[in-house]
Amino acid sequence: RGRLLAIDDVCPHRGGPLGKGDLEDGCVVCPLHGWTFDLETGRMKGSPGVRVPTYAIEVVDGELAIGPPKK
Repeated sequence: RGRLLAIDDVCPHRGGPLGKGDLEDGCVVCPLHGWTFDLETGRMKGSPGVRVPTYAIEVVDGELAIGPPKK
């Protein structure tokens, strides 16, 4: 069974829509400039100091519930 992961939709580089990016090996690739972010940690591959917020997510009564950003 898969896990649910949630990150911010906005790439910190130029505001690219990460939700429209490709998924590769547990990462999402920004469709504008190819920046790659780990879905688990939000950290950019090759530059771990750059990251996007990650969120706690769970299924509650058959619906997705997304919590505040993780620290």
